[in-house]
Amino acid sequence: MTELPARCWVTPRVPLWGREVTVALDEAVELLPGQAFDISFTPGPSLPAPVAGPNPTTVTPINVPDALFLRTRIEPSGILAQTTQSGFSRYLVVSDDTGQAADEGEPWLFAMSPQGMMEPDPVPISGLRQINDIEAITAGQAGDVFLLSSQSYSKKGKRKPTRTALLRLAPQGLGFQLTGETHLAEALDLVPEVAHSLGLVKGTADLDMEGLAYKDGALYMGIKAPLNERGEALIWRVGNLSALFSLGNLPAEPDADRETLKKRLEAAEISVWAQVKVDVELGGQTVPGGISDLLFLPNGTLVLSATPSTQEGDAGALYRVNSPTSGVLKPTLVEKFPSLKPEGIAPSFTAGRLMVVFDTGNRAPMFQEITWSP
Repeated sequence: MTELPARCWVTPRVPLWGREVTVALDEAVELLPGQAFDISFTPGPSLPAPVAGPNPTTVTPINVPDALFLRTRIEPSGILAQTTQSGFSRYLVVSDDTGQAADEGEPWLFAMSPQGMMEPDPVPISGLRQINDIEAITAGQAGDVFLLSSQSYSKKGKRKPTRTALLRLAPQGLGFQLTGETHLAEALDLVPEVAHSLGLVKGTADLDMEGLAYKDGALYMGIKAPLNERGEALIWRVGNLSALFSLGNLPAEPDADRETLKKRLEAAEISVWAQVKVDVELGGQTVPGGISDLLFLPNGTLVLSATPSTQEGDAGALYRVNSPTSGVLKPTLVEKFPSLKPEGIAPSFTAGRLMVVFDTGNRAPMFQEITWSP
């Protein structure tokens, strides 16, 4: 259910709510913004029963209310299934960009119903002035939520601190409070030997991180780029989160304290945990894929979504690893997305399914529930 536009209210000061539906027309028509229509239905022939298949669901637009659409862009880059203390089920969605051109970088998350309907108001993060290029979200212990920026340079060759943030949040009222912040790319730039041990032969120049998962007190980070020499994507593991967040916001002139920084990075127990080949199909050709998200299911299965590592284009795939262990993983292909970029994965609130969200740029954001067997 969503709040209807004010022009549809019976009483000007009493909001009216209803269920939004999408009507597909047989022929294109000229439409005007805000134009209203009366819809009537006439009986037609009965449809045949659907044929059962491995994936009975389809890609569906996320319903973004007008009130939210006017305030912000929605480019889903990660998703988290969350059940509140009151038992309310929702998804938390992060977006590459938030706000509009005049006020971009608003510190917001977005709440979505199990049916794919966004709440009209963003979920605020207090204690944080700005976010940028958030690519992943995952839940830790005691209600903690972690957000990860891409750590990458923009297309203009710039990398603001907001693009390198790793954030820890705690629930606060209707939103969240910032409780920890560090900037991994800057730390690795200052301690190149640690960067090299993580597979960054050229430092962080081509680093692009999009996946984040939590398991047994550790964070797992999925790397979109660079790949290793065998074309495999890397998964980093951070075993000591307290040490990781002790890096804090690096001082303006940290060179004199480089040894302390190195010790803290080493204390964070950050290492390459696994390598995995996750190729995707782009324009009919198989191209190297990088990790766009990762998720550990309760039974230990690792789910990976992938998009082209460095090549431009919309394509993706979904993989699974049934019993993941440190080292080279052997994934099984679950689903191909030849013209879509799967950016976030989460357990669905529908039993036996997995929720996937797609970043479609300036077009309407999309989601799909994938049928999933243990």
